[in-house]
Amino acid sequence: AGVVHPATGFQLCRCLASNVQVADQVLVELAADGATSFDPDAAAARILDRTWTPDAVRQRNFSVFGGDFLMKQDVDGLKGFFSGFFKLEQGMWAGFLAGWDGLPNNEFHESWWRRIVFGVTFLTKLPLSVGADMTASIIKFTLDEGLGLIQ
Repeated sequence: AGVVHPATGFQLCRCLASNVQVADQVLVELAADGATSFDPDAAAARILDRTWTPDAVRQRNFSVFGGDFLMKQDVDGLKGFFSGFFKLEQGMWAGFLAGWDGLPNNEFHESWWRRIVFGVTFLTKLPLSVGADMTASIIKFTLDEGLGLIQ
C-alpha cells in the first residue's frame, strides 16, 4: 500500500520504478546464498531496506499527510484544494502526479529544497481558508509525528 499514489491510486508505475533497487539486492543476496554464514533474515532485512530507503520513507510521510488532509476536507475544501493544485505550473503538478524519480517533470520534486518550493508555491495558490487549514495541519502533523514531513 505504501507505493500507491495518493492522488491517482495507481501503483504499477511506482512498483516498476522502485523494483530496480530491490531486484539488484535480491541478486546480491542470492549470490551470497552459498556462503557458509548466510543469514536469510538479514538478507530479507537488506532487501526491505532497499524498498524503504530514507527518501522513500520521506515520500510516504508526505503522501500520508496529503491523504489525511484530503480525507478531512468538506466539498468546499476539496474544491479549493484541487483548484489551487491545478493553478500550479503544469510541470509542477504533473511532476507531483508522476511521483517518482526519472519520470517527466520530477525535477520539481527531486530534492528537499524543490519539495519545499513546491509546497510554499502550492500554499500561495490555495484559497485562504484551505491554506490556513493546511498550514495548521502541517504544524499538527509535525508536533504529533516529528520532522518526517519537512525533512
